[in-house]
Amino acid sequence: MHRRRFLQAASALTCVGKTSQLLAVPTQQKHRFMFILLRGAYDAASALIPISSDFYYESRPNIAIPRDAAITLDGDWGLHPALKENVLPLIQKKQMAFLPFVGIPGTSRSHFDSQDRLELGIGGKDNKVGHNGLLYRMATAMVDARPISFTLARPFAFNGPRTIPNISLKPTGGREISENIENGVREMYANHELYDTINTALTLESKTKSIKQTILEPNRTANTSTGFAAEASKIARLMREEFNLGFVDIGGWDTHYNQGAVTGSLAKRLEELGQGLAAFVTELGDEWQNTTVIVVSEFGRTFRENGSKGTDHGYGTTYWLLGGNLKARAPIIGEQIDLKPDNLNDGRDYPILTDYRKVLIDLAIDNMGISHSRAKSLFAKVSP
Repeated sequence: MHRRRFLQAASALTCVGKTSQLLAVPTQQKHRFMFILLRGAYDAASALIPISSDFYYESRPNIAIPRDAAITLDGDWGLHPALKENVLPLIQKKQMAFLPFVGIPGTSRSHFDSQDRLELGIGGKDNKVGHNGLLYRMATAMVDARPISFTLARPFAFNGPRTIPNISLKPTGGREISENIENGVREMYANHELYDTINTALTLESKTKSIKQTILEPNRTANTSTGFAAEASKIARLMREEFNLGFVDIGGWDTHYNQGAVTGSLAKRLEELGQGLAAFVTELGDEWQNTTVIVVSEFGRTFRENGSKGTDHGYGTTYWLLGGNLKARAPIIGEQIDLKPDNLNDGRDYPILTDYRKVLIDLAIDNMGISHSRAKSLFAKVSP
């Protein structure tokens, strides 16, 4: 990273109240806020590519996004080509910025624990018991809160004594064979010559279901990126007409195997995420000027690729900040650091240079008409 840019970036987002220096967002009483959680920990270094880092290309012989394929955003960073059609226009309009090296200080590499902490708005060492959800606390502090969760069940983010409405736009999908049906079929064919064949088939079905469940566990009940792309317009319509504080989660980001590079499984998910965001913006129409969106994930992924041409659980990640009136002064904001082995967390992950709670205090909560002192009080023990 060029020293001049580093010194400029290092002064930003190092304490509460600095985001406005890089994102000019006026406080509004009638503002909308959408919180999007990518469950499974997406690979930030593939979405926002550190094109100036030779170490990045050394660390990812199979899954790095080539410099000539990345869309240059500045001298150090590039955009995944799958995001060119739908995300790049927002960046060019200064309605979107990336914040790298952000996350939950002290968090573990457990999907479930980190998702819980993120949704509860607490640090990696805080006791999870007794906390209302992050968005629930925001709702209680707003003058006119109309919250909604676009999920099958109420998420931890809206955990609290008052009922928050939720609606799932996720397709129900096909049926799976239950354990009772499996046992019934075995009994039916117990003395039949086809018993061994049927038993083998049912056993394989059970094992496949178990493997599938293990893979999908980090997603919880989240919709897929395909589902989000298809339903984003409906979400935006409801936000435009009825609600001003929303939560949606998208699963499928745990890319341990065959992650891909310019093309592949991750590229497809990024493209669909971009399609969904673009549809969301279009459907909001003029109300996009009164809307802020933050796209987050529970943690990042390893900087180096693994032996399965994927990435494993990491630490720091990159957030996406979007809004019709953001007026981002740069496509990449916040404190940054040269990507070399000595600067990685535990020698393997992005470090966390910005506490995620500071971002929410500075960017999101103040825009909901909540006073700064009240906003700070919603987040106990924010690290310096």
